[in-house]
Amino acid sequence: MALNYRKIYISVTLLIAMATVGCNSHAQTKDPEVMYDMASKLKDIAFEVQGLVKYGDGESLSNSELLLAAIDNDKSTLEIFGEYEISILVEGTRTALMLCDNKVALIEDSGCTPEVDAHYWNEDKIYSCDFKLELEKVCH
Repeated sequence: MALNYRKIYISVTLLIAMATVGCNSHAQTKDPEVMYDMASKLKDIAFEVQGLVKYGDGESLSNSELLLAAIDNDKSTLEIFGEYEISILVEGTRTALMLCDNKVALIEDSGCTPEVDAHYWNEDKIYSCDFKLELEKVCH
């Protein structure tokens, strides 16, 4: 009988361990070097989008046109992002970009700050692919 209880205890322990790892595996599956490279490139694009909206004709462009204008229509610039999705938020003359993977937020950046604003991929919590930055507070 003692052997059966031990098997059950080990099985339950393994299930708990697997569930715990599964909850935190989002950040562990992302290579930090790759993610920081993507964050840097997204930052550059966010800066260009911000400039187009604030000082150019960016407000009159659709999000896809705005993205292409920000990268000078050089689609090879986007290759680093692979199959990830890039979304653009425009609020007046303030902008933000969001990089997502299957509706999970990875990186969010306004175009008005010198650093990447949010590295969601590196957090224990999984965030939905909705803009979270309050641009009126982030962009003075």
